[in-house]
Amino acid sequence: MSHIERELVKQVDDAIINASPEFLKLIQKFDVENQLSGGTFYEIFSTVLKTQKEKNKLIPKTK
Repeated sequence: MSHIERELVKQVDDAIINASPEFLKLIQKFDVENQLSGGTFYEIFSTVLKTQKEKNKLIPKTK
């Protein structure tokens, strides 16, 4: 794993640990819907962030 990949994993892990319950539910929904796609959880997480930033509705925040 490259340094950049490790940094992404760390950022995602930190965001999940500090995420609001609403954001966790959103991530779970995307994860369940995409389990058969072969994508990694980190790819799914990135997609959720991109989608939500575009919609400007829900962003990860601390509890």
